[in-house]
Amino acid sequence: MKSLLRNLKMSRKIMIVPFIVMIFLILIAMMSYKGLLDQKHALDDIYNIRFQTYQEASRMITRVTTVNKESSGDWFCKRGNGPGKIDAMGKDVLKALATPRR
Repeated sequence: MKSLLRNLKMSRKIMIVPFIVMIFLILIAMMSYKGLLDQKHALDDIYNIRFQTYQEASRMITRVTTVNKESSGDWFCKRGNGPGKIDAMGKDVLKALATPRR
């Protein structure tokens, strides 16, 4: 190896160091790009999977709360609603709970 370096011209010897630096810079750029790509996938996972699931659960809780509020036994007794009105409200409750996901 030493004899190879000794036999090179001076201009070639001067170009060895910048060449090595360029190789390291390219390697660092590739590792940085991979890191940014991994970060993008992680953020995509957080938003599209976890946050969307949270939003769907929140919507379901809101619908269930509304259903419980509307179908309370005390409310039916106090208002004096007949069986037909109660059945219609029950169907509305089932329809609210069966709404498709967004």
